[in-house]
Amino acid sequence: MAAIDGLTLSAIGRPYRERGFRLLAWLAWIALWGVSLSPQENLWAAWGRFALLGGLSVMALSWADLYSMLARRDWRRMLERLLLGMGAAWWLWSGLELIWPALCLGRGRMLAGAAMGLAAMMGMHGLAGWGGQRRKLALVGESALWPALERELAGHAEWGWRVVARASWPAAQEWLRLWRQLAGAGARHLVLAQPLPEALRAELTAAGARVHPAGEFFEQVTGKAAPTRVLLLPARRRWRRWRDAALAALALVLLAPLLALVAALVGLDAGRPILFRQRRVGERGRVFVLYKFRTMRRSPGDPEAGWRPAVKNDPRCTRLGRWLRRCRLDELPQLWNILRGEMSWVGPRPFAEEQERRLAARLPGYRLRWQVPPGATGWAQIHRGYCHSLDDNREKLAYDLFYIRHASWRLDLLILLRTPRVLLLSRGGQ
Repeated sequence: MAAIDGLTLSAIGRPYRERGFRLLAWLAWIALWGVSLSPQENLWAAWGRFALLGGLSVMALSWADLYSMLARRDWRRMLERLLLGMGAAWWLWSGLELIWPALCLGRGRMLAGAAMGLAAMMGMHGLAGWGGQRRKLALVGESALWPALERELAGHAEWGWRVVARASWPAAQEWLRLWRQLAGAGARHLVLAQPLPEALRAELTAAGARVHPAGEFFEQVTGKAAPTRVLLLPARRRWRRWRDAALAALALVLLAPLLALVAALVGLDAGRPILFRQRRVGERGRVFVLYKFRTMRRSPGDPEAGWRPAVKNDPRCTRLGRWLRRCRLDELPQLWNILRGEMSWVGPRPFAEEQERRLAARLPGYRLRWQVPPGATGWAQIHRGYCHSLDDNREKLAYDLFYIRHASWRLDLLILLRTPRVLLLSRGGQ
């Protein structure tokens, strides 16, 4: 199980049973294709092809977020993801067959395997509710974190956690008796409001209890910073700055034709200026000029147009601008900001000065976002869309602070891998 500085990756929006159901779908594809084997085929070569193509299929559907327990909440969205995932899988199959014709399985096997894999996926969603009843926990002690934790768990049944009991903090000699009572109520996990002596923790673990500190449990389950934990700011490493600059320079060279094409289209659609420039707040509160392709009409009569954040279906967007924002192509000029060291690939999203000032005045701890470089993508951007209210921004801040606490190359890689899926599914911050 991979970990990010002690944080379990499977706990960040990826319950254990999702992995099991992806494996089930992969095995279903292989099994169905295997039934259609003819005596003339080489057994090992055929099974190798089945495993490869089945794995690519599962990867495509996983990329489309079809194995997420959250998908079962909205069947219309699930159908959209299904079409996207199957389309991606079909292109992968076709591309491999062009490169390696021996991989060809035939249309019948392809369609039959797809049907079997999808049946396994539907079985996953049907069993999701049953599986979610098996992870019960008890809250022990008094903590200001309990209301937020219970609210999060109640709003995300797909995580598979359920609070079944709350208990007062017992005396040292009463812990085993309390554990037997809670286990009788079905609780196998104890979430503790305060640290427990190591000897007592070991005794409870030996008795079968799974003990979790409240703050760590909250962050592992929700992917947000616990409001009651003290944030320890990471030291910025010089190698990260050089890595960002090198990747930005490479991206600018490779994407130069695309940048020129988008610039020409923006000029034809909306005229000049082609680039949108805005003062944003960066690391340590320093202000820098952020560059984007212009996607909105100029509003000289609106004194707040220079900083007012965009909203969904913003009427200020041009025809081309709506499409550019949906595909995030308007963000490409930020590669120049990354090259200059004003931004990083991953980090909190920078906002306009006025917006930052207002949020910093109303949200405690907001200035902690300024302790790391802002990013073109980030943990908050892949989890939250447009922020319409103060509560939306408060939740987005919790994701940003979670990233700052657990920042590492592993978490950066996870964010970068999830970002293309978020873009193509039109989710996340814009």
